Amino acid sequence: MPLTIPPSTYANQINFSSTGGLISTNTAAAIDEVYTKSAKLVNDNVFSGKQSISNTTAATSPTTGSLINAGGFGNAGDMQIGGNIVSANDKSLTLNTTGTGSLINFVRSSTTVSIRMVSARFTVSDGTSNAAGLQVITGAAPAVIVGQDNVANNGTLRAANISGVTDTAAANLILATGTGTGSAVPPYIDFQVANLIASGTTQQSLSSKMRLSSNGNLLIGTTSDNAVDKLQVNGSIRASQYKLSALNTPPASANDTGTVGEIRWANGFVYLCVATNTWQRAALSTWLM
Repeated sequence: MPLTIPPSTYANQINFSSTGGLISTNTAAAIDEVYTKSAKLVNDNVFSGKQSISNTTAATSPTTGSLINAGGFGNAGDMQIGGNIVSANDKSLTLNTTGTGSLINFVRSSTTVSIRMVSARFTVSDGTSNAAGLQVITGAAPAVIVGQDNVANNGTLRAANISGVTDTAAANLILATGTGTGSAVPPYIDFQVANLIASGTTQQSLSSKMRLSSNGNLLIGTTSDNAVDKLQVNGSIRASQYKLSALNTPPASANDTGTVGEIRWANGFVYLCVATNTWQRAALSTWLM
């Protein structure tokens, strides 16, 4: 039957049996509770309980999907993402951190690989030590790749191993320069080591000790390429044995074309160029034991 409410009756005078998740059993208190727990269209909202969105519309842009936010998004805790993170309209992903905390951890099975940035050093490691692993020092010009920082262990650059397969070769290690365009002079590969200085904490400097030039010539102790000789050494050469692949063509005469220091080995004589286009020779002979 219909309920007749007497005149001048207030909401706080009406009690009821609460259903639908309401705690209050008084009409006025229930209205306040509903207002507190409901999202306001204009005012700021604070939700204390878990909120769920059942809509499954996929997001293909910043203005599509089941939840669309026109402003920024602040989140104090961890985020679990079931899909991809896509930065639209050529926007960047910026991660702010201090100390040695990991920026990004990649976890697969029981293996964790961490990417960290401390100062100007960008480190990829096994997640156990900030010093271990591969580092890219972005503050240098150009950027420098190192094995470890402040640790006197060897740094190794190596190709991938092959295991678990019978008689299978491992991967090759290819060290390559960049490529330019057109007729620009190709770059070289330079091998540098530190120079010894007086005892102290002053950082040693690097200098070129060996270079593979763009002509395919190997330079040791020099960076000046004559663009002719495949091996150019500024200093002495020592070996347990030296073998010619074939005998040389001897000069046709004592004033044949030649450069100072050039040596030719031929059947019967050794020829030495002692001045420009000036040759001398020494005879070779057989002997009996």
